[in-house]
Amino acid sequence: MKILLIVFLTLASVWAKPIFTNSEQADTSEYISSLKDLLVATQKTRGMTYTYLKGDSSVVFKVMDFHKEMKEALLKLEVSELGEDNALKSREQRLSETLIRLNKKSMKMDPDEMFTEYTIAIENILVLANLAQIKSSEHLNELGKISVENLLKTALPLTEKIGQLRAYGAGAVVELDSGQELKTQELQKITVLLKEIEFHLRDFEIGATAVSAHYSPQMDSELKSVLDKSRDDLDIFTTLTTNIFIEDKPHTITAPQYFSLGTKTIENLLTIFKLQNRAIKESSKGWF
Repeated sequence: MKILLIVFLTLASVWAKPIFTNSEQADTSEYISSLKDLLVATQKTRGMTYTYLKGDSSVVFKVMDFHKEMKEALLKLEVSELGEDNALKSREQRLSETLIRLNKKSMKMDPDEMFTEYTIAIENILVLANLAQIKSSEHLNELGKISVENLLKTALPLTEKIGQLRAYGAGAVVELDSGQELKTQELQKITVLLKEIEFHLRDFEIGATAVSAHYSPQMDSELKSVLDKSRDDLDIFTTLTTNIFIEDKPHTITAPQYFSLGTKTIENLLTIFKLQNRAIKESSKGWF
């Protein structure tokens, strides 16, 4: 009997599977996914509203669609198990009130003021995500801890920098296409974001590689493949941005097309997010 127990514990260790199911880790996985959905919807709302306020009225219905995505994400967040924590719940309520109020007035605001207010709200989403990590860390296994940390401290901040570039770039395309010259301040923002994205991408890749060492060979291979694809797509997006705004090369892309390319880049990065979050959820399942 003792020998069988030793064999069982050894196999459990090799397969990185806990003996008992960790429901708290599964709840954390669901909560992080809900926060990611809210973050993405808010980023898209900010970017498309900025494009609209810069003069492209054709995107007005897209803005409305993103408002709906934000509402759905907020509702999903409210019903999550981890979201019942009092400290998290109070922050969620304040965040929800802020976003609903902002959505009502954003399309009549100054573009830069609107951008700043949404960005502050996004920073609060990231604060909420980190608070959730702190609250749940004692209930996470080793894979859960390093995966959550990588997702919250590198993946989401990287998507935020790309989201900001997507917004500023789309707005700048509207101005160029209408015959306006870009302000020095706008070019500086784009230049800084390109450098910040490079920095955050390096951190994210280091973190993702460290996490992959805890995966099964199949999942490790899948992660590396997605990382390569994401890096290629990001290179295409940043190269296009450099060509248009830094090197002042002729372009044929419209603001909505530029925005869509940025969205595709973010979505590919979020494939890695989903893969890592899936691993967190799967590793919470035990033998019993």
